[in-house]
Amino acid sequence: MKCFTKGGITTVVAGMWMTLFAFAIASWPSRRWRALLSIEAGISGVIMLGFHCDSSSVGHVIIAHLGQGIVLGLLVFVGQELYFYTGLKNSFPGLKTKIKNFYRLG
Repeated sequence: MKCFTKGGITTVVAGMWMTLFAFAIASWPSRRWRALLSIEAGISGVIMLGFHCDSSSVGHVIIAHLGQGIVLGLLVFVGQELYFYTGLKNSFPGLKTKIKNFYRLG
């Protein structure tokens, strides 16, 4: 649980930083770009744990290291999607009524 928490903190912090960076250089980054940033955030947590943890247990590495990268990387992606959706909805209020599947833009 200790590795999952430390890796998760790294993943979330890296994901937030990369999200701020992405939305600073591109006002509406594409879904592929946001997904790539989420994957990179998860990988950053896994890499940090590769240096931090000296456990050689396969189960530990799969659950605590890779598991946190996958779970929290997905949470970072969902956070980016929500941020994108609310930003788009606030910027273009009439767009939601004109486009079917408005939440799938990007």
